[in-house]
Amino acid sequence: MRTTEIKELYKTHASLDQQEVFVTGWVRTIRDSKAFGFIELNDGTFFKNIQIVFSQDKLDNYAEIAALNVGAALRVRGILLETPESKQPFEIQAEEIIIEGVSTPDYPLQKKRHSVEYLRQIAHLRPVPICSLQYSASVLWLPLRFISSFMNAVLYTCIPPLLPEVTVKEQGKCSVLLP
Repeated sequence: MRTTEIKELYKTHASLDQQEVFVTGWVRTIRDSKAFGFIELNDGTFFKNIQIVFSQDKLDNYAEIAALNVGAALRVRGILLETPESKQPFEIQAEEIIIEGVSTPDYPLQKKRHSVEYLRQIAHLRPVPICSLQYSASVLWLPLRFISSFMNAVLYTCIPPLLPEVTVKEQGKCSVLLP
């Protein structure tokens, strides 16, 4: 079955009413009770989330899904139902939920909105200016071209990701090097 993007669902939800859809994404929030639960799912194509309703009588892995944390990756197959009296224009009644990847309880990003300062503390979310990447690539390329011209060989480079903070241990002391 073809995966439908959340952006496409918001555009065409009226024509997809009572039809089966297949969506993938990451859990933004999850709430459950004894018999049913709600998942807000986002795939990154739209600012709004979609609500997935899952029930214990339809899913064999209900307990496993209810125990998931924010950031878990899911594939959901279900029936799209319009909900004009609710906050969201539609929801998906889950027929099948497949867990693609779990996340740890200490996952740093929660449902609330985060400040730019907080996001900069997380190394892989810190923005890196593209001009600095272009400069570092050209600086690395020149010596390799010079060396390879004498060796009659092709040399390749592997550029590791830029980490803004590096922790260094020296004689039992821990210090942090900042950019």
